[in-house]
Amino acid sequence: MRAPAAMLAIAVLLGAAVPARAGLGPCKADAQRTPLCGSGKGAARVVEKTISPDGKFALAWRHPDKDPDSVDDSDSDLELLLIHMADGAVLAKADTEYFRNPGQYANRRAESALWSTDSHMVVRLYDLRYVTDAVTLYRIGADGTLAGQIELDPMIEQAVHARLNKIRRNPEDYGVTINFFRSRLGNDGTLTCEAIAFIVKKDPEVDYRVTIKVTGATGPLRARIVSLRQTHAQ
Repeated sequence: MRAPAAMLAIAVLLGAAVPARAGLGPCKADAQRTPLCGSGKGAARVVEKTISPDGKFALAWRHPDKDPDSVDDSDSDLELLLIHMADGAVLAKADTEYFRNPGQYANRRAESALWSTDSHMVVRLYDLRYVTDAVTLYRIGADGTLAGQIELDPMIEQAVHARLNKIRRNPEDYGVTINFFRSRLGNDGTLTCEAIAFIVKKDPEVDYRVTIKVTGATGPLRARIVSLRQTHAQ
């Protein structure tokens, strides 16, 4: 049965009201170690070992006004993106000082991704020389768009500093870094990580096993520390 003309007109208007998702362009392999998303100025380079288990998402870095291949250590205004690899759509954006090109890279700055096995959540870890500067959890919805994000580093640092006070260590003397290789993100939003409190270029070190539960699949994300125990001290 043919739809009335009025119904067809409404359908056309509704279709026009939903814009196509814009992206930088598909992330494709090239001569470098990781895929390039888009081309020319504003293109993004995927960060090594950050692609999601299902291969659909990744972390990528870019300069919004430069070709990634021309970026060097003198550049500022770099961005870290959570990106959809099929079309280069940007789900989330943050500041970074990380980049990596052949022969040039950000010295003592690293970006890494801790994914849940179902690829619906990822924790971005941004490490500087001595500390982890950002611990951000992103949740990806069933439609492939960002469903929420939350900064976890203030919570971790505050909890670790409180424990240092209890053992009569001055928290102001300590930096806190997250050991990526001893961390895990579950599909249920449970992040378990090793937080290392240390004094730069000195021996005292205190390690903590931290478990954080992130909730809020259908609304704003919330996080709470469910356990924190000391595992090592010097």
